[in-house]
Amino acid sequence: MMRNHEVTDRHPLLKEDGSLREPGWSRKLVQSYDRSKIKAPALRIKEWDYYLVLNEEFAGAFTVSDDGYIGLQSVRILCKYRNFYQGKELDCNITLRQPEMDTMVIATPWKEKKTAFYYNQKINCMSASGSMRYDGKTYTFDPRTDFGTLDWGRGVWTYDNRWYWGSGNCMADGKPFGFNIGYGFGDTRAATENVLIYDGKAHKLDDVTFHIPKGDYMKPWKFTSSDGRFEMDFVPVLDRAAKTAAVIIETDQHQVFGRMSGRAVLDDGKVIEVKDLMCFAEDVHNRY
Repeated sequence: MMRNHEVTDRHPLLKEDGSLREPGWSRKLVQSYDRSKIKAPALRIKEWDYYLVLNEEFAGAFTVSDDGYIGLQSVRILCKYRNFYQGKELDCNITLRQPEMDTMVIATPWKEKKTAFYYNQKINCMSASGSMRYDGKTYTFDPRTDFGTLDWGRGVWTYDNRWYWGSGNCMADGKPFGFNIGYGFGDTRAATENVLIYDGKAHKLDDVTFHIPKGDYMKPWKFTSSDGRFEMDFVPVLDRAAKTAAVIIETDQHQVFGRMSGRAVLDDGKVIEVKDLMCFAEDVHNRY
């Protein structure tokens, strides 16, 4: 099977035995997800929609998920959350606009369990407008400069997993530019999820490595790539950390926001220079 195999034909995601029909990446959701075809107990099925709306000064993260053992209901894009934090109310009315564009879609199996799979779409470069209001202050997004990202995921995981994920968006040479990088989750021999998006088109990358300082997520990171097309420095400003341990369930999450500087190279050789791009990168270890 070739590295970074692109799936282009429309068909069901799963075979009759519950295994992936065609591991690989695609620009759209060309493989159709059908929950009834999954060959696993309901408690092992994980389904989530995660939106991150981010600009230079603030961010909003919104999650609706059913992770089997763990149920998360944060907020949707249009919401009134009456007791968001310490009895204070959060109001949100944000619109994300997705023009006709490529996205990053990946279908990933696990070597050790054929009915385990990860089907995921990451959408970069959605212009963000609207606002959030919390504790007497209003936070407004400008669609000319601000963007949202969607992480849409469905699947059945194995029990113990650690993954790395990073994403960011900005304007570059007058065009929307975004990146999605990550690894560690499942068997990625068919394809990686590393993609650049520029002016609505996907530019596929090979392997990207996160160089995280041992024991301190707030020290500067580096990102390197096997094909030399994503070379970045990352200066953290906030570690959004969370840890949970309850008998068989354990999560240790570090979503680190910071500023990225460096260069990315498109398929045609065009170099995108980024300087102090506000984005995030995360290191997550889950056992559930």
